[in-house]
Amino acid sequence: MPQSLGGSDDDENLALACHRCNERHYNFTTAVDPKTQESVPLFNPRQQRWAEHFIWTADGLRILGVTTVGRAMRHLKNCVIC
Repeated sequence: MPQSLGGSDDDENLALACHRCNERHYNFTTAVDPKTQESVPLFNPRQQRWAEHFIWTADGLRILGVTTVGRAMRHLKNCVIC
């Protein structure tokens, strides 16, 4: 949970973030999957496997979300945490 939403600054609460999210101090905890319109928790690299939620395009230039979590992360301001 982000500090701005009541979380602590303990090591266990620190989150990996892409440059854009870190720079802007985003405090998102959920995002909406554009395909299902379902609100889902953000991808957590400490608890989830990247390859289960994302794939590279054939040309290796873009990352695609393949699950509700993956699609929501990609849709969230084009976050690339990942």
